[in-house]
Amino acid sequence: MRSARVIRGRFGRLATLLLLLGSATPALAQGQTLAPRPRPQLSQAQQQKIFPEQRALVLQDHRQRIAILQQGERCLSAATNGDALRACMKQERNAYQKQRDDHRAAMRALLQRNGIQPPPSRMKAPVQSAAPTI
Repeated sequence: MRSARVIRGRFGRLATLLLLLGSATPALAQGQTLAPRPRPQLSQAQQQKIFPEQRALVLQDHRQRIAILQQGERCLSAATNGDALRACMKQERNAYQKQRDDHRAAMRALLQRNGIQPPPSRMKAPVQSAAPTI
């Protein structure tokens, strides 16, 4: 097998990437991937009960994402240098994260109000400091 250093030309980077990905395949095959999270199994009655509010939340989510895009476009259009451009992108990224968190919380609250166990949270546990205890 030829090493990645020998491969040159236009496709050198692509070949290197493919070699790296190929070496990760055994790890993926050993179950080191993220499995899909189980979704709550809802009865037909539960689905019908939550549908109107679920649809309203999804429509609200779409409107908020559109507003974030519009605000981002205004900010990017007004940017006069690279720092301003980066600040706009960071602001948009933060707005999307907050909006995603708010939407997830609203969906969890909807399920809980209707007596449905929500799926486990995707939030990571906070990292504890490694300060020594004496």
